[in-house]
Amino acid sequence: MVDMTISGKYRIFEDGALVAEADNVLTTAGKKEILGMIAGTSDRISRMVLGVGDAAVSASDTTLHMPYVVTNVDFSVPLFGGASSKIVYKSRLDEGVSGVLWEIGCYNGNYTRNPFLLNWGDATADANNIAGPAGGVPGNEVRMGPTSPQLSTTTPFVISVDTAAGDLKLTDKIALGVKPSTATPCTVTVVLTDASNLTATAVYTTAANTNYQVLSLAISSWSVQSGFDWNRISLASATKQNVANNIIIDGLSILSPTQAGTLLSHAKYTTGVVKRTGVRMDVEYELTFNLG
Repeated sequence: MVDMTISGKYRIFEDGALVAEADNVLTTAGKKEILGMIAGTSDRISRMVLGVGDAAVSASDTTLHMPYVVTNVDFSVPLFGGASSKIVYKSRLDEGVSGVLWEIGCYNGNYTRNPFLLNWGDATADANNIAGPAGGVPGNEVRMGPTSPQLSTTTPFVISVDTAAGDLKLTDKIALGVKPSTATPCTVTVVLTDASNLTATAVYTTAANTNYQVLSLAISSWSVQSGFDWNRISLASATKQNVANNIIIDGLSILSPTQAGTLLSHAKYTTGVVKRTGVRMDVEYELTFNLG
């Protein structure tokens, strides 16, 4: 009788150089699916999802811990390593994608990316309203961008949005990352503006916690003016309450991903991997079959 163990690694390359590597956690369902692939009864590994996840990964997981999905991509035809008993799946991220990658996973089915993803750190900082280095706070205080603005006055922080939200439903939710600098209670008001009617807005005011957290805001609970269309968002602003507290604002994401197929494996990086716009980034997933 021959025993077989399966292990895997995720590797991320920037312009051909290895910048991050992580051992995977094969899920319980994933092990069964991989055996099914060997037997010819299951679909091959076809899709990889990358994004922001805070929770530890485990074999019992059936989905990713991602309040923000940065991107998802198809794998190429797998490469068989011959005598090394390795199978390598490769993919390249779109050069237009930007964000910080904390979690990665693969499926044998599809996973549709969020249709709307806003990184506040992409904005040009208003010097009168921003505290911290280089107009923002460093990545260890945020999860989605290499920096994010820290609101220090009640002046609204406004950025332009050039991405349509997509076909949304009232059951969809919006994720917003916030982190106050002190324990003083402080609210954040987010205003989204319609591109065709600048007086039509969707508004949400939320209480902030003392720790970094991603708040889940149901679309049905926003205050929406007549004429506002979720598919025509042109501006987004964030304003903090007038109290002695600075507020870091992280990403804004409308959550309407659909998962099809089985989560086979995933991994979490202890240090976020920054994906910059215009930079080539390749990702590979290596499966090793050890025969005992």
